[in-house]
Amino acid sequence: MKVLVTTPSFIETPGKHQELLRAQNFDCKLVKGPLSSKVLLENYDEHDAILCGDDHFDQNFIEVAAARGLKIISKYGVGLDKIDLDSCKKNNVSVRNCVGVNQNAVAEHVFALLLSYNRRIFEIVSSTRNGDWVRKTGLELDQKKFGILGFGKIGQRVSGLAKAFGMTVLACDPYASDEVFLSQGVAPATLGELVRNCDYLSLHAPLNSETKGLVNGRLLKKANPNLVLINTARGSLVDEAELYEALVGKKIAAYLTDVMEVEPMIKNHALSKLDNVLITGHVASRTLENVQRQGLMAVENLLDEIKRRGL
Repeated sequence: MKVLVTTPSFIETPGKHQELLRAQNFDCKLVKGPLSSKVLLENYDEHDAILCGDDHFDQNFIEVAAARGLKIISKYGVGLDKIDLDSCKKNNVSVRNCVGVNQNAVAEHVFALLLSYNRRIFEIVSSTRNGDWVRKTGLELDQKKFGILGFGKIGQRVSGLAKAFGMTVLACDPYASDEVFLSQGVAPATLGELVRNCDYLSLHAPLNSETKGLVNGRLLKKANPNLVLINTARGSLVDEAELYEALVGKKIAAYLTDVMEVEPMIKNHALSKLDNVLITGHVASRTLENVQRQGLMAVENLLDEIKRRGL
């Protein structure tokens, strides 16, 4: 069995996930992504399976690779927006992902960003490193309103943490049942209501044709000017150019993000120059514990699919 492995977290972090893969005695080729379809094709050598991260699997790659033996794509992670699923189905390429695996790590990162911003941690640490003793005034989370767009596993975990901080939680998700909202003790709301009424809005929706650019200038014109927007989902949920104008024009207070429309981030990106923006490099799910959980699940999904297909 020939396996191409492209996810950097899996490759760079030692642990049980690597041990499990090595124990299979597969012929593995390691190439750190995220890779474009063109670069994927350059590195594809009649592999039976690919254990991937956020690489781009377009129609051309799927068709060419399937004709040369590709049978399985095992996604290290959850989002499948960069994989042409229709082409996979037409070409009999199985696709598996790690549903639910990121909820704790990502939810904690939401509050790592939020607390760092609210308590002005980066400014204060920078000043003390320079030998100064500047005492900045921060903000508390208690009694604030916290909005969530997308109320799946991660959104629900974020809700639990927000409540632990004493916040009132509202959520928008047209695909979540009334029972889900009731079970979590969360009030359903429209996206417009979230941006108007909440102090914080955290994005946890999948990226698809319905959600791409959903947070745009038109929506942000309706926003509470003190709104802090948090994005640990996908960069393209937000129209970055229109977001920039909203931040500069003080339509909203801040943007805290772990994801960008183009990754790695474009050098000298306009958002990176703003004081009311915090950007981390797509590391929300990258904890030692979660790399192993996610890696093990990705390998186990691969093994299950091999067994299912009798390979």
